[in-house]
Amino acid sequence: MRSKKSTANAYARIWNLPQIWQKALDIRTYYIIEVLSENFDNLPEEEKTKVLIHELIHIPKTFSGALRPHAYFDYRIDEKTIGEFYKRYCDSLNNSNDQ
Repeated sequence: MRSKKSTANAYARIWNLPQIWQKALDIRTYYIIEVLSENFDNLPEEEKTKVLIHELIHIPKTFSGALRPHAYFDYRIDEKTIGEFYKRYCDSLNNSNDQ
C-alpha cells in the first residue's frame, strides 16, 4: 500500500492481522507493507529494496500473524542483517540472469 501526506519519519511500515482477528473472521494470515510516499519515493532503488527487506524481516517464519521486533533473542533487524539479505537477493537475481 502507498500512503500520502503522512507526517511519520518512517520510509515504510508493516501491518499485521493478529491471530484473534484471523480466528474471529475465519481468514488466513495477512501482512501489509505500507510505503510512505513522501519519504520512500525519493530514495535510490537500492535503499528502497533494503527498506522493503527490512519490513519483510519482521514477518516470523511461522507466518502466524505476529511481527518480529527489531531485537529478537539472538536475532536483530539491523543494517548488518539487512545487508546480508540484500546480498542474497542480489546474488539470486544474478543467478537467475545467468540461466
